Amino acid sequence: MSRGDEVSGMGRLSSRTCRVIAAGFCVLVLSLASRHTGVAQPASGPGPAPYEQQVKAVFVYEFTHYLRWPTDSSARPFVIAVLGETIIVEPLREIAAKRKVGERDIVVRPVSTAAEAGDCQVLFIASSAAQSTSQVRKELGGRALLTIGETEGAARRGLAVNFYLDEGRVRFEINLGALRRAGIEPSSKLLTLARLIDEEEG
Repeated sequence: MSRGDEVSGMGRLSSRTCRVIAAGFCVLVLSLASRHTGVAQPASGPGPAPYEQQVKAVFVYEFTHYLRWPTDSSARPFVIAVLGETIIVEPLREIAAKRKVGERDIVVRPVSTAAEAGDCQVLFIASSAAQSTSQVRKELGGRALLTIGETEGAARRGLAVNFYLDEGRVRFEINLGALRRAGIEPSSKLLTLARLIDEEEG
């Protein structure tokens, strides 16, 4: 299925989520030329989740197109685990209800600890669980999963991707060392969109 087919096939999602998904995809594509990323956050507006969290959910999904996990030929679902209290679960589930990663269905799984994440491919660590970052690293070891945070300094502390706001826009930074430890290969296109972060020693 082409990207155009994917974007045009979102009719069953809420109209707001469809607009956010389309906007997020356009941002990724257009940013390749401009070297800027992000979607402006409106001052207010209706919706089940704040716009910022909807945009982050879009990026979490879009990352799956620009990262390559170690080969997995299984037909098991692609699992996105969410650690901590956060309303990003709702827009992620809306996306998962319609989209796939390759031929794999997406499952969004809220968890209380990193150990509960099991065989997930992505672990999103909400700001409410930011204090768990060091413990998460210990529990995960070198497993082939993408860790994503949304707290200042999370990438420097060892998470692979971290969201931050810059003048009201959602942007992201990447810790290449963390990606390599997980065996995940980023595309050059994704790296041009990110702020690259060196990891703290110790």
